Amino acid sequence: MRNGSIEHMKPWEKLSIFILMVLISYFFGAIFSGVLTSVLGGDLDMLSSQDYGSMEVLRLKKILLFVSHIFIFIIPALVFSKLASFHPLEFLNLNPPTKKWFLVVPLLFIGLTIFNELLYLLNRSIDFSFISSAFQAKLELQQAWSDKMIHAFVGTTWKSYFFNLILIAIVPAIGEELTFRGVIQRLTINGTQNVHIGIVMCAALFALIHFQPFNILPIFVLGVCYGYISIALGSLWFTIVLHFLNNALQISLLHLARYYRWDMGSDSSGMLFQIPILLVTIGTLYYLYRKNESGLGGGEDISNEV
Repeated sequence: MRNGSIEHMKPWEKLSIFILMVLISYFFGAIFSGVLTSVLGGDLDMLSSQDYGSMEVLRLKKILLFVSHIFIFIIPALVFSKLASFHPLEFLNLNPPTKKWFLVVPLLFIGLTIFNELLYLLNRSIDFSFISSAFQAKLELQQAWSDKMIHAFVGTTWKSYFFNLILIAIVPAIGEELTFRGVIQRLTINGTQNVHIGIVMCAALFALIHFQPFNILPIFVLGVCYGYISIALGSLWFTIVLHFLNNALQISLLHLARYYRWDMGSDSSGMLFQIPILLVTIGTLYYLYRKNESGLGGGEDISNEV
């Protein structure tokens, strides 16, 4: 496997190859998961079980979730970057981050968190009557099972909390950012010859792949924000950190709610405090955009950009 062996190909050809690589890696991941399940003494019934009260089922599902992230997101992105460029780290935008920009990360995180919550509430108010009631009920059931699985994963011990930070926060943040902002976004930008269209296309795929229709709006907008941030700040490390903090916040709130038996009901009393923070965050994003506008111009090929 030589570095840059497919660098000469067109962006859409590269994207097709990358999708094929993901499917092949998924296939091998499924085989590996089956072997691992057997080695660990599990079976197909246990694998499909929704009995999240069983520690054996939870342990197996956690291990397989970790394996799936490695095979679906991390391995294909790393292998593809070597094939697509003579400088894989630059291709993935894993350039050393400019330390001064880490000063804006806390502000971006707080602002995006507030914005994400507002979009979540807006998404919940959307009328989904345009789809059949049976299909809507199926989606709601799938969302409920997904929420129940995450809730069960979190647990009540601090040992499980720190393990889940790795499983649900760190690994997905690295894998998804490598795949979406590192590979797919670069290819869609180069393919459309327009940064904005490329970012939106990548964010749409980012939202669809999560398959959470009742959360699709905040996921999509978060993907758009991550896209602009990764380019404006010149390094994927910033969005990896933001993605990790977003996941870690959700895990931490769930863990503390279970540990201290808190009521996680929504409260809008802090809106007057949240809105100024949100406006400052939007202003910061706009400033970063204007400062790096030359690097965001439509039609610029960023495939070899440092």
